[in-house]
Amino acid sequence: MKKKLLLVIKIIVSFGLLFYLFNQINFNLLLNKYREINLYLLLIAFVAILIQVALSALKWKCILTAERIFIPYKFLLKSYLIGNFLSLFLPTSFGGDIYRVYSLGNFNLDSFQNASSVLFDRISGLFALVTISILSYATFFKSIISSNILLLYIFATLVFWIISSDGIIKILPRYKFKIIGFITKICSSFNKYRKDKSVLLKSLAISFFFQSNIVLINKLYCVALGIDIDIRYLYMVIPIIYLTEAIPISINGLGVRDSAFVFFFLRAGYSSEDALALSILVITIRYIYASTVGGTLFLKMVFFDKKSEN
Repeated sequence: MKKKLLLVIKIIVSFGLLFYLFNQINFNLLLNKYREINLYLLLIAFVAILIQVALSALKWKCILTAERIFIPYKFLLKSYLIGNFLSLFLPTSFGGDIYRVYSLGNFNLDSFQNASSVLFDRISGLFALVTISILSYATFFKSIISSNILLLYIFATLVFWIISSDGIIKILPRYKFKIIGFITKICSSFNKYRKDKSVLLKSLAISFFFQSNIVLINKLYCVALGIDIDIRYLYMVIPIIYLTEAIPISINGLGVRDSAFVFFFLRAGYSSEDALALSILVITIRYIYASTVGGTLFLKMVFFDKKSEN
């Protein structure tokens, strides 16, 4: 009952926000953005997205090696692509991670190792996302970010470092609770990741490149739509906008993400039409790429791979 109520609330929030936003704009101005769009730049952006996924699979493989788990890169790439496709139809942008964890079960691995590898993948990406936003703020506004945000950033980093330390992992088993056992196994995996300097540095390097590339892709979208916006500003706000997709109050960020685009674009002197044109383009390209690539792999897995097994 609670799940159904939560789903209803998310639907109301998503479509309520979209209804409000679209009632504030001039549709002719919005459509003009698409009539004059540069398709060549969109093609470049599409290729960049595929490179993003290839890098993500590489980072995942790198993380798994810290556990001495060696899985073919091709399998991880396929799992990533299918996960991206499935996430289109799940309540949050992290929905595809469930499939990624499930897919590793084909190798009879420990379920905690599966979950921790995907979780660390997300955490390292989140760390890069927030770091880029903070550094970009300092560069663009030539000032220090709010002390509260900075303290929260430092606190979160320290918490991760502490819970994955040798001391904490030795202490946790003393407490005889099921949830403690789960946390201990996850933290033990994190401990291996951070101790393997090669894995840690490669994961962070890929994460920073990945998140920076997301901003560059959005800049390509802006240029394609004829929106002349400072890339330094995009480096500051795009990470924040993408973070809103993880807030569990909407359907896969629908409405919330669009509102964030409008909020930050208005602050920079751009129109709501500019913001929504970019927001709609972001999600449209995401659905096209995930459906054509990940969707094809998913259908092949369901209808053809299953038959070959029989």
